[in-house]
Amino acid sequence: MRAVLFDNDGVLVNTEETAIIHDIPFLKTFSLSYTEAEYAALISGKMLAALMAKLGADCVAQTGHSLPPGFQKLLQDEHLRQVREIVGPVPGAVQLVDMLQQRKVPIAVASNGEMQGLRYKMQKAGFYDRFMPHVYNKDHVNGVGKPAPDMLLHAMRMLGVTDPAECIYIGDSEADMLSANAAGMYAIGSSPGSHRAPDYGQTLDD
Repeated sequence: MRAVLFDNDGVLVNTEETAIIHDIPFLKTFSLSYTEAEYAALISGKMLAALMAKLGADCVAQTGHSLPPGFQKLLQDEHLRQVREIVGPVPGAVQLVDMLQQRKVPIAVASNGEMQGLRYKMQKAGFYDRFMPHVYNKDHVNGVGKPAPDMLLHAMRMLGVTDPAECIYIGDSEADMLSANAAGMYAIGSSPGSHRAPDYGQTLDD
């Protein structure tokens, strides 16, 4: 093992669990209804544009009308509130990162999140300074997010590693696993949080 790469949301920072708990009542005010399982499947591993497209389609299907103007900003503001007031590190994540750093293992983050939000979340949970300057998203690879392998390979190269087989990628979504497999890296599926079904880890293995 030469390097370890991480997804952020749901792996380092518990934003996914927090969003599932708090987004559902927020969306209910717009007459959008989801179970926790449905919403977990909806948001896991998605970039903002894909999430908005799915919410827009669901709004039409469930209510017969489109999302209101300015909805995206309202949702982003709600997520910022959650980060500011609620989120923290995933249990065990700080200890894992500290252990890797003590052993001088190069580490990086490769996330589908928007960079401003990614930075804020990592700062709030105490990870940003641990990983800088190796925090990457789709902006570093011409807008190509996971499940494409581009972001992971870019992060690997920036760490000074040339062989993907010497890298581990830790993620919590199907997109993460597909990206790592396409890059030729060893994929580890992480499934922490009360929002995950008991068999979710098996889903990532498949």
